[in-house]
Amino acid sequence: MKHAPLQPIKEKIMKVLVIDDNEINRKSARDTLEGHDLTIADSMSAGGLAMFHAKKNLPFEAVLTDMNMPREEEGELAAYGFIIALMAVQYGAKYIAMVTRKGGHDDKKDAMAEALSSLGPWHYTNKQRLNINGARVMFVYAPTTSEATGEGSCPSCSGSGTCKYCDGTGIFVDEDRRQDNCHVCHNSQGGCHRCKGEGKVKIYGKDWGRVLSDLIAP
Repeated sequence: MKHAPLQPIKEKIMKVLVIDDNEINRKSARDTLEGHDLTIADSMSAGGLAMFHAKKNLPFEAVLTDMNMPREEEGELAAYGFIIALMAVQYGAKYIAMVTRKGGHDDKKDAMAEALSSLGPWHYTNKQRLNINGARVMFVYAPTTSEATGEGSCPSCSGSGTCKYCDGTGIFVDEDRRQDNCHVCHNSQGGCHRCKGEGKVKIYGKDWGRVLSDLIAP
């Protein structure tokens, strides 16, 4: 699905909080929300603390959060994004979005992401905006930037660069012990089909700017 080129949004300057434990997504927040009064947190506790302190002076106008993250800086991932969204309503934010990606987590966390399909399709859409206590809220699958935000370990081979289906041999052995050329890496000769044996792939961060633009649009 094609998106607009990565560029800072041009709405009025807003006080925005972004919460995501992934550095790639924190970087894309800095890129796509450039020009805003931006605060970035990497855990539920850090995000909650930022909202608590901000309320004493000037509450965040917008809170944009990932779904799965640790409670503290280091810890097990859980769907704290739902809690953060409710906290943001309580702390006075007017525009709130919880965004996640399909896949990339264990079955339990993927089940939470799958539940979002009850609100809309399996891709990003700005059509399911909710009104919660006067705040405009979205629970959506994340749109991604059109330009790579960084580079990371290939999720298919875990960075090894070898085909996980034939263990890098180029030969696939079926249940009856019959051998044949691996149908997955046949063009890479034992190398991972996704990263072409390099062990790394380009990573596209979340397009927070697009989410904020759709949140505040009439």
